[in-house]
Amino acid sequence: MEDYNYYYGNYYQDYNYGDYNQDYDYGDYYQDYSNYYENYETLYEITKKNEDLILLPKNKNKKYTTVLIWLTGLEEPPEDFESMFNYSPSLLPHPDRTKIIILCGEKKNLTAFEGDPYGSECFSWFDVYSFEDISMSSINFEDVKNSSKRIINIIEEEAKYLGGYENIFLGGFSQGACMSLHIGCSFNHLLGGVICCSGALFPGTVINNDNKKLKIFVSHGDLDDQISKEINVLSLKRINHFSDLDIHYYPSIGHYIDPYTLNDLCQYFYKNMK
Repeated sequence: MEDYNYYYGNYYQDYNYGDYNQDYDYGDYYQDYSNYYENYETLYEITKKNEDLILLPKNKNKKYTTVLIWLTGLEEPPEDFESMFNYSPSLLPHPDRTKIIILCGEKKNLTAFEGDPYGSECFSWFDVYSFEDISMSSINFEDVKNSSKRIINIIEEEAKYLGGYENIFLGGFSQGACMSLHIGCSFNHLLGGVICCSGALFPGTVINNDNKKLKIFVSHGDLDDQISKEINVLSLKRINHFSDLDIHYYPSIGHYIDPYTLNDLCQYFYKNMK
């Protein structure tokens, strides 16, 4: 942890928190973020399965005791998140025995993109009918259910390998965050934890109250114009009886993951990943 905090202390100097605003370009941020890591040691061996990335620890037998499944957001390929996990110092406490699976939604034609000169096909976990209505009612919930089946199948495969669900963490950004919260709160087994970065809980999610001890990390920018903070706050009222909610709101931050989010996320991982 000491090395990680020192590293991000330097990172903060390069990216002034006060300079972030709703006009900050997320794509430019990730481009700069990736370049910043170029001279750092890689932690995992990476293989690609269809569109998804599998990050395996660099131990002799490729054995692992913890799994993190990370779900990307709308239009995002898994490669957009590789640098977040694959470079030293590690965001996770035990990269030598942790497997990371970075998943993206299937390519589909998005209703909200119809007529777009660049086309309507993109990676997406569910169809979005309109970006004018950013309430959670403007999505295809049947797509959510179908996408959940694919993710749950992967969870079940990893649970067989690990001998249980307590060391499986599910997280994501934007659409991926919504999917993670949906599955974690409705799943018939208690996962190790769920991470929701710039997402919200679907109104249609059926809460399994047996999961009220689920360790949930939530981060959200006050200036998020894709999924507003108000929607996030309102949706979380449905699980305010859960006993382990770790919630962070950031002023002057929009719809992206910033260094302060990463620092808080690191603290969460070091606390909960055994």
